[in-house]
Amino acid sequence: MKKVITSLMLICILFISSTISVRAWVVVTVVPLPASSVFEGSGYIYDPQNSLPVYIEVCSLFAVTDEDSNVTLDITLPDGTTTQYVLYVEYDEWGTAYYQDSDGTYMTRFNLEDDGDYGMARSSDFHRSGKLTMVSTADFIGTKVIGTTTTSTAGEYMVVVGGSISGTYLAGRHEVTDVASQPLTIMGVNLTNGTVVILDTSSIDSMYVTVIGGQITKVEIEGHLQTSPGNFDTYSIVI
Repeated sequence: MKKVITSLMLICILFISSTISVRAWVVVTVVPLPASSVFEGSGYIYDPQNSLPVYIEVCSLFAVTDEDSNVTLDITLPDGTTTQYVLYVEYDEWGTAYYQDSDGTYMTRFNLEDDGDYGMARSSDFHRSGKLTMVSTADFIGTKVIGTTTTSTAGEYMVVVGGSISGTYLAGRHEVTDVASQPLTIMGVNLTNGTVVILDTSSIDSMYVTVIGGQITKVEIEGHLQTSPGNFDTYSIVI
């Protein structure tokens, strides 16, 4: 009887010790991505129909964080299709960081690995896994000439944006707060009747730039326009 009790006690002690060890590992390694940073990497898409993870496709990953470590994550498939996720960092009762979408649905978490990379863990809703490596975080100082054409949201207007963006922008993805002072011109052509309207930056509702390695690599502009006669319409441009 004495030996049985000793064995049971030993099993209980080992079980408690193992539980404490696992919890400590989670708290230490599951972290938010660093703020105002840029990441690149690759990953896998899982087949959610299988009980065990099955890699079915390799994808490329690109992520930028804001000053609060919230992340905008682009996942690009081999066919060139890109899906963007805007995820917000939250913390559980132990201080573990995890990410969810705007609806509050848990999406993923990031594990800081021994080599300094961040592992993106699979969740039941996300079905993706991968590794992210921090890339150059040099700021942009200077002027970048931009220009491109798109079609408005309702398809009524051809929209042409041209000019340049000047200033100092932090590495990562950031909103341009001095849009009014930027030398940009927006031209809208009504595809129904050919009427042309020339607009300035007052027609821009928002503008974001992504900076990697001291260069502006992406410009995102959303705005509105209308000709007379013509209907009010919105447009979205990525340069």
